[in-house]
Amino acid sequence: MPAFVVLASISGCGADKCESLCEDVALLLDQCVDDWPVTWDELGAGGRVAYRNECRENWSDVRSELESWELDDALAQCEEGSTALQRTTATATSCDELRALYALE
Repeated sequence: MPAFVVLASISGCGADKCESLCEDVALLLDQCVDDWPVTWDELGAGGRVAYRNECRENWSDVRSELESWELDDALAQCEEGSTALQRTTATATSCDELRALYALE
């Protein structure tokens, strides 16, 4: 399962909720990555902006292939993910939970 789909299951203004989720996850990753034994390169991006842009590009590709009912479902999942991400960031465990999604050792 692509990282975007996993991230969409956990997480503004933007073109849609999934694009906003890309930004939210990139911001949280940026806050957490310094405490992890990995670099942005190991996460597949050169930094927060590169990660966000890649996420948005991936979403654009996926979105273009979806039927209207699938798009509605995907946007609803991104909205649910955004709500869950907001709940997570309100706790001290947000970086740990995000790290678990990436299975970082």
